[in-house]
Amino acid sequence: MNIRSFIYNFFITFTSNSYAEVLKRLPENTHLLDVGVGTGKPILANAIEIKLKSIQITGIDIDEDYLKVAQNKIAKAGLSNLVNILHTDICTSTLPATYDAVYFSDSFMIIPKSNHLQVLQKVIASLNFYVHKTIYFTQTHEHKHSWVVGFMKPLLKWFTTINFGQVTYENDFIKTLDEAGLIIIERKVIYTSKKRAMVLIAAKAQ
Repeated sequence: MNIRSFIYNFFITFTSNSYAEVLKRLPENTHLLDVGVGTGKPILANAIEIKLKSIQITGIDIDEDYLKVAQNKIAKAGLSNLVNILHTDICTSTLPATYDAVYFSDSFMIIPKSNHLQVLQKVIASLNFYVHKTIYFTQTHEHKHSWVVGFMKPLLKWFTTINFGQVTYENDFIKTLDEAGLIIIERKVIYTSKKRAMVLIAAKAQ
């Protein structure tokens, strides 16, 4: 494992539980697009559930270091028949209309804001019209606007090598979903504190 992937796995500890929450909501034989699959750590942590429900996962990411680790670990876990890992950028890639669900595991806030609407429209178009057709997000939302947090969060990449994305606020996020024609069908708080909350949001196209 390369050093960047080791650091990523050390810091990204909360995503496995979030992934489990999404898997609970997926029917058997679902084809899931995982945007920002990283090192695949949440997939490995939920391997039993993925196998039991025969969830087909296409995981995409722009970081080759992370993907090399993901491909190796997934092969060793015997998941190669269910999980396909691709090196691609969601902002520029062309997606086939074969997915039943899409999941952004804290990856939506890494996408530049100028691309948010375009990306949402792209993944909506990639959903299989006849099946589950749900987009899931796990996001950390700040309760109050803070220029300090907004300034500091992007700098974390210099200390951890991990891109934690931009600071996000729930009202802004909901507005973006609305502009893309998405309706929120579920909102679940996974973790909350005085300053921020991590939430699972499920949305469907109108």
